[in-house]
Amino acid sequence: QLRAILEQTGAGYKSIHDEESSKADAVRQKGREQIRAILTPDQLPKFEEQLRKWDEDRKKRTQSQNQ
Repeated sequence: QLRAILEQTGAGYKSIHDEESSKADAVRQKGREQIRAILTPDQLPKFEEQLRKWDEDRKKRTQSQNQ
């Protein structure tokens, strides 16, 4: 019984996390598009490189949290 409760609770937490993560991704993408719209052609590649680094760091953090 305990195992079933823990599994249900874990599934509930995962559902909440997934939903919030999707919302955060949408906000992040909207902000990025707004920034891209105001950057000069010279600035855009630098911004894209910075985004790549941020995304890589976020991926590493997420992987370490899931272990």
